[in-house]
Amino acid sequence: MSMNFCRQYLSTSITSSCVCNDGYEVENLLLPACPNGFQAERFARPPVYITVSFAVPIQIDQISIKPWIGQQCVKIIQLFVARNNKMKSLPTIPLEEVKCKAGRVVLTNATQVMFVNKLYRPLRCLEVETVFSKEDGMSVDMHGNLDGILAIKIGILSMLSGRVPSIAALSIWGKPANRCNRKLGNELIQKWLKRERPVQPTVENTQNQSSMSEKMMEPLPNEAINNESSIPKQYIDPIVCSIMKNPVLLPSGHTVDQRTLDKHI
Repeated sequence: MSMNFCRQYLSTSITSSCVCNDGYEVENLLLPACPNGFQAERFARPPVYITVSFAVPIQIDQISIKPWIGQQCVKIIQLFVARNNKMKSLPTIPLEEVKCKAGRVVLTNATQVMFVNKLYRPLRCLEVETVFSKEDGMSVDMHGNLDGILAIKIGILSMLSGRVPSIAALSIWGKPANRCNRKLGNELIQKWLKRERPVQPTVENTQNQSSMSEKMMEPLPNEAINNESSIPKQYIDPIVCSIMKNPVLLPSGHTVDQRTLDKHI
């Protein structure tokens, strides 16, 4: 129901207020296959700030932080956001403007932290994925308006153990803001679905992949859609009941296939 904006291919950028340790650059947090994470240079001390900027304004669902590497564990984390109230264009945001407080946590042990927006409204076209559960760590409610967010700043204010600010992993889940540039928002959704959507199970003894793909694009009967083993509903066009090949987000928040728009509008 949301997408992880901590991906370089979504044109997300990230910076740190301090020098990074070799091999632990802050850009690692945008690389899902990189195990190192972020760690400041050994002489750096809190406060240290990490700023994440987005290609379009977004609505935040939840922010997951793993605030330790080895014996280096963060104690106090403060979240700040910058909003685009006019929603017309995406200006360059000075770091000092990312100052609206959105959440704070004080840790007593090394545990994963999830900042949650309880007012988030999910998109049907985005894959349902469990990214956090109570057993995983600590859940903290965020406050303030979390729609139209241009940038997020994560403040490491003090350390629980060790002295070097460190973050092993970061995920920022959400969707393009309700009033962002619709074309740019849809482009990001397309990129996310192309990279992150799981591959559909293959059918044995098919003549060729192209014929199978054509079959997958044909409208499904109602009984097939309602079957528990059928294609997930978020992949089905609600108007023509066929799999969405090119989903498009409408201003209402619903998603339909581009072919449906071309045919009926």
